[in-house]
Amino acid sequence: MAEVETLRGVITGPRLGMKSVRKHQYLARFEGVCSREEAARLLLGNKAMCMIGSRRKILGRIVGTHGKNGVVVIRFRKGLPEPSNGLQTIFKVIRR
Repeated sequence: MAEVETLRGVITGPRLGMKSVRKHQYLARFEGVCSREEAARLLLGNKAMCMIGSRRKILGRIVGTHGKNGVVVIRFRKGLPEPSNGLQTIFKVIRR
């Protein structure tokens, strides 16, 4: 059975390339995660459900780390709504 854990996080923005924006991949920082090793051990490979407002839920998967400070890359099935940079959301991390 999958274990569900609720974490607070901030979406810092989409993942950017030199000439492109990856609309389905976003960077997120979780409270209590402050290093690359901790993010990889606790979060990598799990599903994440981003809850925007009371009814909007977007499902994604944590696919990698970004940098040294515990920021992770989340690949969503659908893109997030446009003004989502700096959006403080509640993530439900579904552990395998």
